[in-house]
Amino acid sequence: MRVLMEFVREVIDLKKANMESDDTEDQSGKPFVERMLLNPEVSMDELILQGATIITAGIDTTKSQNILLLLVLALHPDVQNNVYNELASILDEDITQVPSYEAVSSLNYLDRVIKETLRMFPVAPVLARQAYRELTVMADDGEYTIPAGTVLLTMVTDIHNNPHYYDNPHLFNPDRWLPDHHPSSNHAHCYLPFSNGPRNCLGYKYALLQMKLLIVNLVRSYEILPSETCQSLEDVRFDMSITLKLEDTCRVRFKTRRTL
Repeated sequence: MRVLMEFVREVIDLKKANMESDDTEDQSGKPFVERMLLNPEVSMDELILQGATIITAGIDTTKSQNILLLLVLALHPDVQNNVYNELASILDEDITQVPSYEAVSSLNYLDRVIKETLRMFPVAPVLARQAYRELTVMADDGEYTIPAGTVLLTMVTDIHNNPHYYDNPHLFNPDRWLPDHHPSSNHAHCYLPFSNGPRNCLGYKYALLQMKLLIVNLVRSYEILPSETCQSLEDVRFDMSITLKLEDTCRVRFKTRRTL
């Protein structure tokens, strides 16, 4: 952690030095870091902590989620084939061309596949929140009072696998996210891969775009296959820590496609 803090401080110091040589007064197009440096209410320590948080939260989580997405495609060849066909029908035949944001945004089936992967394998399986006031919670066995200041843990995995919200929750089914079947119609907070409300993940749109671009580039060029040690979801083993991670035994193989 000390090394990370020192790295963030060096980056901020470099940015600050570059700002001092910039005579531009208009701040409307300035990067977030520069605007924070110009804000007298934000201390250097606060800025360093925020920078470290963004780095740690934005690297490990997206890496783990991308690995899980590749594994899901490897274990569901029919789903992967549907993704491939959608890419072939929408994107340019030249796979060396970077797809536009509009084209990637129109990949509706891929979007459903990602949503279902995030439902079954939320990279942040537990969310913590602190009650800012006293709460009364109703349960099957009675009523509970939660004092103000209590830290509450939300088990995202349990919510995402609750049959009250999801039919056959242990079945990987991207079509459950079709507009007519969208689970959020059952409850506004039954889907929490990026949390919800004012304290949700600030980088969730970037994370989703990154996942889409990864799959676009890989599936157009390679067929993703399961390894001998991981032939079904029952073979998947997880290392539970702050984030959900796969054990090293769960791997995939890549086979080059001839043409799109």
